[in-house]
Amino acid sequence: MTSLTPAYGALTLYLVAGTLWLVSAARRKPPLATAARALAGVGVVIHAVSVALQWIADGHIPLVSLYELVSAGTLACVAGYRVFAWMHGDIPEAGASVAFASFVVMGLALQTPTEPSAMNEALKSYWLIVHVIFALAAYGGYTIAAALGTAYLVRARQGADRQEALAHRLILLGFVAHAVMVLSGAIWAHRAWGRYWAWDPIEIWSLGTWLVYALYLHLWSVHGWRGRRAAWFAALALPLIVACYWAVPLFSKSIHAYSKGLR
Repeated sequence: MTSLTPAYGALTLYLVAGTLWLVSAARRKPPLATAARALAGVGVVIHAVSVALQWIADGHIPLVSLYELVSAGTLACVAGYRVFAWMHGDIPEAGASVAFASFVVMGLALQTPTEPSAMNEALKSYWLIVHVIFALAAYGGYTIAAALGTAYLVRARQGADRQEALAHRLILLGFVAHAVMVLSGAIWAHRAWGRYWAWDPIEIWSLGTWLVYALYLHLWSVHGWRGRRAAWFAALALPLIVACYWAVPLFSKSIHAYSKGLR
């Protein structure tokens, strides 16, 4: 069995789970949300199997090609939301947002080369693992915060203040992880290529998105942005993350674009 078989299985389960969450939110049917959580959990397990099979096929940690990075990112997002729902309670609108976003991004990634990847000398460093782990933490936090913002906008619900506070905490967590990601990437780049910063397209986009979230934190803490304004900001900032993580490596001339091209 190749890694693609469970990958498509997980993709299907994310779509079904997202649909059930959406119907649950629209019709106030808690049993559907329970089913959605269960299917998303099974999807996470199957997705993890896909990553493990890719690891075996590669012979190294599968964090090299665009497909591998997006696969790891979507796995982190869905798994992160399941943990969030377990700790803080499920919000069907947020679950649907995470599931559908993961379905779309992972579906697009499956249209890029999925063959086992080769690891060049620059990637043979423990800084790769540090850099990518903090990237996953940052983008996962931003994604779940955007889902909470979307849920806030779709329907004002009881406990919205707590939901808003959780979104803020997730963005703060993502912001710190994002800073570590950039710093570890700079150290890694210096060791690999003898320079900390090269104004590579990914470096520029990554710094730009970090500054966008810095603006969010400034508006929150200094200007008292709350409610719908903060929710809109969290939701609308997410496309920048998708562009940075998926579109820029695919369409730009970047040292991060290790595997490019649609099939």
